[in-house]
Amino acid sequence: MYPFLKLYQSVGLQEKSDYLLTLLEKNEPLKRAFLENYRAGFAEISLRSERVYERENLIQTIEENARGLQSALSLLDFEEPEWDQWTPSEENFGDDDIGRVLSEDKATEVFGPYCSDFEASLLQDDLTDIVVKLTSLVHGFLAADINDPYDYLSDPSGDFFTYTIDNLLVENIPVFGKRVFLAEEYQNSFDLVFSFNQKHYQGDNRFLRAICNFLMPLIGNREIAQLAWKAIQQYNAELKWHPKLLSHITSLLGDKDLWVESLESVFLADYDTSIQLLDYYYQNDLERFEEKALQLVEQYNYFPVDYLVDKVKKGTALHVSILKKKVTEKGDYHYFQELKQWITEAELKQFIASIFYGSIKANLYGKEGMYDELEKLIRKELQAPPYYLNFFVEAVKYLYPVNPELAWELTTLEISRMMNSDKKRKTYTYLAGLLKESFSIVGKSNEVKEKIKQLYNHLPNLPALKDEFKKADIL
Repeated sequence: MYPFLKLYQSVGLQEKSDYLLTLLEKNEPLKRAFLENYRAGFAEISLRSERVYERENLIQTIEENARGLQSALSLLDFEEPEWDQWTPSEENFGDDDIGRVLSEDKATEVFGPYCSDFEASLLQDDLTDIVVKLTSLVHGFLAADINDPYDYLSDPSGDFFTYTIDNLLVENIPVFGKRVFLAEEYQNSFDLVFSFNQKHYQGDNRFLRAICNFLMPLIGNREIAQLAWKAIQQYNAELKWHPKLLSHITSLLGDKDLWVESLESVFLADYDTSIQLLDYYYQNDLERFEEKALQLVEQYNYFPVDYLVDKVKKGTALHVSILKKKVTEKGDYHYFQELKQWITEAELKQFIASIFYGSIKANLYGKEGMYDELEKLIRKELQAPPYYLNFFVEAVKYLYPVNPELAWELTTLEISRMMNSDKKRKTYTYLAGLLKESFSIVGKSNEVKEKIKQLYNHLPNLPALKDEFKKADIL
């Protein structure tokens, strides 16, 4: 170490400074660490730097940069992936999965250097330069003609590159989010984004869709939102396909009427912003809330059930339909009991019979004491192949205390059905559990013990079954 220190001290200050600058310029990680260490000074210098905004020149730069990326990506061909490049792994990958991984690796190989350049820009360039590089990337991959007939990369192919940029943004938000920009930079950047969108993507939502996750965190307060909104209005940017961005900006503007009007214009185009509007109406206009809630259910079916079930007006057709969806989807008995208050007994029986999932149907029959209907359901399902009726144990337990003879009869039918199926370990595990539960059938302990003995002594010998019986401790 001593000779190195002697050498270092012998070199002139300017020479050392020049050497350090060369290292920093050639080594991006080192440069990034330097910027981070001197972030305050960098920010101050950056804010003092004079800038000249020339929109048309910047648009031309974007177009030229994008052509290079477009050309590089258009050479990609995923019609026949390079299968010999695949290294088998322990995971069970099908051809589609392998094709996807190989295609993504190939695309990343081409797109990666461009992303690295953009990442460096995020951390050190002024905002306008960052927007130029981002816009170049997006315009480049949107214009690329990639041969991917089987959609190995994504459908459309641009989605893969959008996801890649979004992930890069997420990774760098902790640092990028702390950067400070001048109002002039925001103004110029929004002008550039929306003027470029008007020139190349008027009536086409792909460009703004690809950069929304960059714009959302960038627009962080009312002043910045006003600058963005001015550019949006100036260039007639259509935000109906970008409800989250529209809601974000208009909410920051502080004009509640504008925000409501904006969300009304995009209602049902996006679930989250539709819920935001409904939240507003729930607090301010219940009649309008009911109207919008009906439209939401018609559009999104089961999606808004949990949100609406305790908010809509009780006893209405909408309320009843939501309760039915709640029960049908998750078998929620609490809401089933509420449903009983609003429909007739005949309608209730018809509703239960219409439920697709046998487990939910059996649970309702059991809890409601509809034992005849429960028996019919179980007997019908016992005719199905062995891999069906996975709810048998829970269903038949409702009969244990009220009809032990029937419960045991159905249990023996289920045992026979499973013993006639493929002899697999999971089959024996299931039977051991079923027989253990069967000891709870009133007055049937001896029959259960006899059945266990009979199965244990089965010929030909079934070692796996014996092992499962021992594990269940039922011998």
